[in-house]
Amino acid sequence: MIDAIIGIISITPVIYYFGFDSLISPTLLFLAGLFIYGLFTTAILHGYLLYYYGQTIGKNYMSIRIENLDGTQAKLSTIYFKRMLPMQLLGLIPALGQVISGVINPLFIFSKDKRCLHDYLAKTKVSYTEA
Repeated sequence: MIDAIIGIISITPVIYYFGFDSLISPTLLFLAGLFIYGLFTTAILHGYLLYYYGQTIGKNYMSIRIENLDGTQAKLSTIYFKRMLPMQLLGLIPALGQVISGVINPLFIFSKDKRCLHDYLAKTKVSYTEA
C-alpha cells in the first residue's frame, strides 16, 4: 500500500499535465512514454534499496524484502526483469492486462503460499528481515 501511494504521487504530475482523457484511449507513443517515466521514477525512488537490500520504500518501512525461494536476497535483475517488468508490460494492455496486473495479481496474496502472481513468475517470495 505504501508503494502504491508513492506510485500514485509520482504519476500525479503526468496526469495533471496530460489530463485523464489521455489515459482513456492512449496512443502507443504515450504508453511508451509512461513506461519510460515509470522506469525512471522507480529507479530514482526505489533503485538504491532494491539493489542493496531487495526492498522498495514500503518494504523497507515494513521490514520485509524480496527473496529467492531459498531465502537468499533476490538480485536487482531478478526483481526487475522477472518480477516487475512482466506486470508493467501486462498493465499496458488495455482492459484485460490491467485487470490481471492490477486485480488478479495482488489477489494471489491470499493463496496458501502468500505469493502474488509476479512472485510465482520470478520464483521469489517476500519475507521479514531481521531488523
